[in-house]
Amino acid sequence: MVTRKTLDEILKSNHSESDIRDWIDGASIAELRQFCRDWSKHTVCGDYGRFMLQVRIGEAALEPHWSVTPNFWITVIACVAAVVAAIAAVILLFR
Repeated sequence: MVTRKTLDEILKSNHSESDIRDWIDGASIAELRQFCRDWSKHTVCGDYGRFMLQVRIGEAALEPHWSVTPNFWITVIACVAAVVAAIAAVILLFR
């Protein structure tokens, strides 16, 4: 099994463009952020790295956070409870 190269190995050595693209394809969001900071050249690989970072962030944003659904239902229940309390207060006020 071939070990995956680190960002330092990619940046410090003279790899071919296809090697760098292969590394970018398997990189995490954190690795791509670091790559974009360290790879200041406007080259095909640099632009591809920035593009893949945007794609990965976009893909991560498509999946809602685990807390979204429970918080929605808690909010709905709280709003219904507030309406019931308001109606009860109005009824008691005008008795």
